[in-house]
Amino acid sequence: MADLDQFQSLGLKFTDYIPHLPTPKQLAFLMLPHREALFGGAAGGGKSDALLMAALQYVDSPGYAAIIFRKTLTDLKQPDALIDRSHKWLQGTGARWVGGEHTWYFPTVDHTGNLAEPAKLTFGYIGESNAFTRYQGIMVQFVGWDEVNQHEYNDYRYLFSRTRKLACPIHQTINGVPNYQEDCPICQRQKNIPIRIRATTNPGGYPWVKQRFRILPDIDPREATRTGAKVTYIGKHPKRPFIPSFLADNPHLDQESYAAALDELDPVTRAMLKEGRWDVSPDARFKRAWARYYSRRGDYFALGLNGSGPMHHVDSLQRIFVTVDPATSSKYGPGDILNWKKQPSYTVISIWGLTQNYHLLWLDLIRFRREAPDVILALKNVNRRWKPDYFMIEANGVGMPIMQAAAKEGLTVQPIITRADKVTNATEAMIRMSQGRIWFPEEASWLSTMEDELFFWTGSPIETDDIIDTLSNAARNVSWDEGAVMPDNPENPEAEATISQDLPMIVDSIYGSSYNDSPFGSYE
Repeated sequence: MADLDQFQSLGLKFTDYIPHLPTPKQLAFLMLPHREALFGGAAGGGKSDALLMAALQYVDSPGYAAIIFRKTLTDLKQPDALIDRSHKWLQGTGARWVGGEHTWYFPTVDHTGNLAEPAKLTFGYIGESNAFTRYQGIMVQFVGWDEVNQHEYNDYRYLFSRTRKLACPIHQTINGVPNYQEDCPICQRQKNIPIRIRATTNPGGYPWVKQRFRILPDIDPREATRTGAKVTYIGKHPKRPFIPSFLADNPHLDQESYAAALDELDPVTRAMLKEGRWDVSPDARFKRAWARYYSRRGDYFALGLNGSGPMHHVDSLQRIFVTVDPATSSKYGPGDILNWKKQPSYTVISIWGLTQNYHLLWLDLIRFRREAPDVILALKNVNRRWKPDYFMIEANGVGMPIMQAAAKEGLTVQPIITRADKVTNATEAMIRMSQGRIWFPEEASWLSTMEDELFFWTGSPIETDDIIDTLSNAARNVSWDEGAVMPDNPENPEAEATISQDLPMIVDSIYGSSYNDSPFGSYE
């Protein structure tokens, strides 16, 4: 049993059902006061133990209920997975296992010392999309997610609605709200039991996890690649803390043999599981190694920053054009907010510059959910700011009326005909990126949003791909000069300005356009 006195001095809630002392990282996780928190990163860091510890912190309280989810029941029942581990911890402790319910029941006593309503810990699984509906009737104080990156955001977010504060057994509730009395010690005890959402994961999987907790590198990964510096990914959301885990954090493992096993993995998976890197995905169609970056330097573009390619500058563009992936609704129908298939897509507007030697610069990106008139207004603003040669709009579905309305406003419009699947449409973009001919603005506020979609996209129909569609259409509709080569002109800060005066400066007023959503807005 753990040394309770040691932790009481820290103000940590602990029970005899937790069999060993937490590691420093686990302790930090257990003491977080926030409603929502994530413990994640490299494999072997003690994440699952931390989650089980957190669920067991209040099982000595009458009526307390906790549930921990995995994607499938098989995941829960694997050797040394959560159910197996809970049996190793709880057998012989007085807790009772009901296999048909996948639930542990814990004996509790009330304020008089008599047996009270037992506490319980349930293990649940989601399975297919939107199967969370099987848990509509539960009310819990703790929701845990093991390997939360395997779950869709809708599943995760819905379970928030299944959390409730514990009422006092004496004063009960009024209109469903606990009727806490200041002079009742039982009320105060129940009131102090927090509502918590706790999750663990390795990197990878659905990118919403990285976005929701704002997991970002402590230094620029491109600079780290060039210098050999170590990158640590940290959480930057003020209300949703993220605790990074590493193999070295867990003294209960044979770290040497575990690390040797991880070394046998492919380079991408090894980077995620051994190094805790959040900037790679093993199945992504677009590879991060293909990324090239530029910066606007006065009147020219400096390409090849942070070792992403040969350093050179571009001081003129062949043309500027726009690709548009339109959506015409921001509204959810009844029940649609719980169904990803019926959620409104984003309208995405990407602005492109084609260099004289056929390299493509991603100049700006606008992404929003609004109605059709707002799409037209956004296109008019883009036309005023960037003066593009033409707008390319998909001539199918909702794109046709948008294209017609844009033409009536005097915009030069070219239709895009898309007949193949999205992966096929993206092939040209993959080829050109792998050749180092597509460049991203390293200072753009939308860069992380774009990269999260791009570098985790596998082609699955359940993944967000509105930004990718605009990239695919841009690459497909450029007449690439296969003989073009990048000129041998290293970056020159003294280069004279020759860019057309029609090309607007890339400034904060553009990046901060009212048409841009927050990079994390869809997950707030």
